[in-house]
Amino acid sequence: MPTTPTTLPDVEALIAAVTPAVEDAGLLLEAVETVEAQPPIVRVIVDHEDGTVGVSLDKVAELSEAIGAALDADVLSGDTPYDLEVSSPGAGRPLTLPRHWTRNVGRIVRLKDTEGAELEGLLLAADEEGIDLEPIRPPAKKGMKAKVLPAVRLAYGQIRKGKVDVEATAARLLAERDDDESQLNKEETGEEA
Repeated sequence: MPTTPTTLPDVEALIAAVTPAVEDAGLLLEAVETVEAQPPIVRVIVDHEDGTVGVSLDKVAELSEAIGAALDADVLSGDTPYDLEVSSPGAGRPLTLPRHWTRNVGRIVRLKDTEGAELEGLLLAADEEGIDLEPIRPPAKKGMKAKVLPAVRLAYGQIRKGKVDVEATAARLLAERDDDESQLNKEETGEEA
């Protein structure tokens, strides 16, 4: 006997149902997505409003129970099969809002500006208008050192897309720069390397 596909309520109804549970947990609702599958999937993405600490697995498990109960009571009947996935965005998420950039100050980011240029560097600061970035130009040839460029200010309107560099290739380049500066300081003060 063929199964009839289960349909979920629209995303707005799901958001309305899960928001109180997310707020009660002291978290921020990043997104609610649905995936057509058998059974359908409801994905809820949550995060802390500020700071750089991720959402703990215990918090996600606790919140999953509360969200499941809210969905079953408010918008989905107990007969409607669905899978619920609750998670935090993860390090590789796109940086799309000022608070995403603020949470990642001090990390290496990659971005593409509205003119198509790609930049990678240390995120020095972020506020409601834009970011301060210390760009890093990779070495031109193997064996050469990367060049850390002067800090630049970019308005959010100038940034097409951005994300944290989870591979942190730029971090390695910054470390090389810091090692070079440390070596230079030791030579200037007469310390042994």
